[in-house]
Amino acid sequence: MGKSGTLLGRPFVRGDSHSSLPERTVIILVLVGVFASYDRINEYVQEVFGVSSQILTLFLLILIVPLFSDWLFRAMLSITGRK
Repeated sequence: MGKSGTLLGRPFVRGDSHSSLPERTVIILVLVGVFASYDRINEYVQEVFGVSSQILTLFLLILIVPLFSDWLFRAMLSITGRK
């Protein structure tokens, strides 16, 4: 089957069963938070860049959401002590 891993590219350890459910949950929660506060985020982007552009906001969110989700997931793992 080739090399496989979890959603964020972490390799599987042979003999251990892994679920990508925690990673998917974090990503979904971050996306729900972004959709719920999109207007505030758009206003903040307008203040910072001085441009009223929803395309710029979407572009920044496309870059930031995966990075923030990965950071949040790694922080949760380090707090809980899981690998």
